[in-house]
Amino acid sequence: MGIFTMMMAEQGNPISQCAVGTDYYLGNGVMQDYAEAVKWFRKAADQGLAEAQYNLGLCYEEGHGISQNYSEAVRWYRKAADQGFVRAQFNLGGCYFSGRGVPQNYTEAFKWHLKAAEQGDPDAQFNVGLAYFRGNGVREDAQEAIRWFRKAAEQGDAEALRNLNFLRGFGY
Repeated sequence: MGIFTMMMAEQGNPISQCAVGTDYYLGNGVMQDYAEAVKWFRKAADQGLAEAQYNLGLCYEEGHGISQNYSEAVRWYRKAADQGFVRAQFNLGGCYFSGRGVPQNYTEAFKWHLKAAEQGDPDAQFNVGLAYFRGNGVREDAQEAIRWFRKAAEQGDAEALRNLNFLRGFGY
């Protein structure tokens, strides 16, 4: 951790606060300390920094440095997702898919995964393909499933490639 970054964080700069939180979370140049990471992520998140909101949501979801709380994870993911933060959109979709912190809702899961997929996230592209294949939150559509699996496979997603090959075996 750099002295300049810490100085800027202490002066209230949200980008620097998030960077300090990340250093504590990962143990970059300091002893790993999830509770200290949460403290810095919260300072930046409260100022509206989407990356910090996502990171705070992740801490709540995984119980790192704070008691695990899926509802709080969803709350912070949503703040970041509403600002277009891709991984927050993906994780929020996952929460709706599995019913962690919110009632299970495949339509909402699809909505958030699609937002992330349209921004190029390969995990989300795979999930959108799977939703079309299974009809989870959207009508079944093998051609759309193939289209999204192909996008994910082009980015190296091996499971998407397996699904494409599976569908090709059925003449798609």
